[in-house]
Amino acid sequence: MGMILSHDIVNAYLDDALEPERALEIAATLASRPGDAAAAEAIRAQCCALHALFDDVLRQPVPDRLRAVLRRHRAHTLRRRGGVRGAGTIPAAR
Repeated sequence: MGMILSHDIVNAYLDDALEPERALEIAATLASRPGDAAAAEAIRAQCCALHALFDDVLRQPVPDRLRAVLRRHRAHTLRRRGGVRGAGTIPAAR
């Protein structure tokens, strides 16, 4: 029986997040399993499509109204946990 390819491992491979030796193992396993290789390629294609659609949005600054919500949430969380000075601050928008 060969290597078990979990979704986490395949995604880490596709994200180039594995050590080089492990990435080579996964590449060899995918090369020997056309079905798994096709599934991995479908995931890669989906990721590329999502990047094409949303990368511009991710580069936009966070709107002030959402930054205010985040500030309030962090302050509430800090109060609940006993607080850490300065840990809940968010840098001003540039």
